[in-house]
This record gives sequence, structure tokens and C-alpha cells, in this order.
Amino acid sequence: MGLNPIDDLQSSLNANGGLGVASLGIKYTFMILGNLLTNSLVIRRLGSKSALVWGSLLYSVYIVANFYPTWVTLVPMTIVAGLGGALMWTTLGHYLATLADQMAEIGRASCRERV
Repeated sequence: MGLNPIDDLQSSLNANGGLGVASLGIKYTFMILGNLLTNSLVIRRLGSKSALVWGSLLYSVYIVANFYPTWVTLVPMTIVAGLGGALMWTTLGHYLATLADQMAEIGRASCRERV
């Protein structure tokens, strides 16, 4: 998605007034807070696939905000990106755990059939 290069270059691209470093700090602060609020109930309500899509879309606004980086544009979009990133990463863990459970069940069934 191009998020890692944007993060890597924030302090260089948006060096005026410390905007780049501040935006990274804000993003990761809200990602931590979002992880505390995003639990399996939210994911179950949205569904894993929908939550991943929504999290990715919210996280992607950070890239768009970097086309015109000012304190007024970048900081609010950074907050949204932090919350979207929290939703995306929490959902990803939930989704992978669900897939692992399903694969384990398939493996158990095929072992039972062999015996």
C-alpha cells in the first residue's frame, strides 16, 4: 500500500516545524488507543473481511494527506489512519486465528479419515 515508505520519509518530507515526526507520534498513539478499543466484538459486528477493508481504507487516508501536508490536513488524517491501522491489524490477527482454527479442523478430519 505504500505506507512504510511514507512513514520512513515523514521526518524528511515534512520537516518544517516537526510536522512529520509529530504525525508519526500521533498516528502510533492513536493506533495504540484504537487497539485498546478494537476488540473481537467490533470485528464480529463488521465481519473480518469488511473490517479489513475499512481498516485499510482508513489507513490509506494518510497517503492522501501527504499530497498537501499541513498541520490542518495531516494531523486529522493521521488520527483517522491510526484508528484505521488499529482496526486493520487487530482484524488481521483475528482473521488469521480463525483461518488457523479452520485448517486445524480440516487436518483433524483428514487424519480421522485415514485411521
